[in-house]
Order: sequence, then structure tokens, then C-alpha cells
Amino acid sequence: MIFSFLFFSLITTSSLLQATPSFVNHPLDHQSLYRVLSLGSLGAPLPKLPQTTESPILLQFWASWCHSCSTVMWDLDNLTQAHKELHYYAVSIDKDKKQAFNYIQPHALFQKHPDRFFYDYDQQLSSRFQVKSVPTLLVFGRKGLLKYRHTGHLNAMDLQRLRIALEDQIKRPK
Repeated sequence: MIFSFLFFSLITTSSLLQATPSFVNHPLDHQSLYRVLSLGSLGAPLPKLPQTTESPILLQFWASWCHSCSTVMWDLDNLTQAHKELHYYAVSIDKDKKQAFNYIQPHALFQKHPDRFFYDYDQQLSSRFQVKSVPTLLVFGRKGLLKYRHTGHLNAMDLQRLRIALEDQIKRPK
């Protein structure tokens, strides 16, 4: 019985590893991200395009119906306060831009950082990165390569893994 379970787990894990999404090999650059974000501003001024493409990017995909997304936003805000060179963007996958705006507009973090929140116009980003549920976090390191991905609520261990992944990208020599 245990052997069957282990064998099934091994087969399932190996098939998941073989089904790694192709976006891993397609770097994200600040220019293309900026173009997509400019289509989905939630009424806030657009962020300034970073002067260097060497800066790490943290993308959080969220939705108005996701209760844990708001908690994750606060966790990520705390992380970005400690790492000013990190570029953090929160992208709504709601089907309706107005619904996303009505949810986020009274949010304290929107008041604090209105240039951080966007709507995924035509699902360009969520399709490109195969986002199937929220919250989903993606960390892109220098050169725009995906270095970390997490889907679901962040517990203490997940938050520590994210912190390590971010710090690794920030401290990495240029």
C-alpha cells in the first residue's frame, strides 16, 4: 500500500516537472511589462519605468473575490519597505475592471501606493504566466528570468521562502 502511494507520488511529481510552463525560458523585461500595465491602470498614475533592467520584479495576481489576497498585499508591502530596489506590482485578474477598482479603491494600500495596482487588460499577463488561481506571486530576477513562483495564501514558511528568493535576487552581483 505504501509502495503504491510512493510510486503514484513519484509519477505525479515527475509529470508535473515535465509540464513546466514555457514562460520560464521567456524573460520578462521592464519595457513590455510597462506597456501591459499602462493598459490596465486602476485610475492611478503609472509607475516610473525603472532606469535599469537589473532590478528584480515582484508580480502579485489578485482578485476582488479573493479574501487572502488582501492579507498577502500587506505581507508584500512589508517586504518592499525593506527592499527599495524591488519593483512590486499587484495585478487584478477580475473579469470586470470596475469591480477591481471598486474593491481596491478604498483599500489602505491603494491609498498609500496607487501606482502599484493594475488590472490585467485582456488577461495578457495572467495568460502569459498561466495564472490559474490567486493569489499568485512571481519573482523575476535580473535579466527578467522567473526565479520564484507561489500560488495560494502565504504561511510563515512560504513568506520566509519568498523573502530568501527576493534577497537572493537583490544581493546578486550585476
